[in-house]
Amino acid sequence: MIFYYIASFCFAKIIIVCQNAMRCASVFIEKMKQCFLKLTIRIKNA
Repeated sequence: MIFYYIASFCFAKIIIVCQNAMRCASVFIEKMKQCFLKLTIRIKNA
């Protein structure tokens, strides 16, 4: 029973870490998109 509790606790922790990582990744991707758009606009205007 204790093993099951520890396993579920670890699993929940892993899920939380993954969710946080995904959130950070999506923010990072969004910033990269904005930088890329600015770059393409500059190249077109040049």
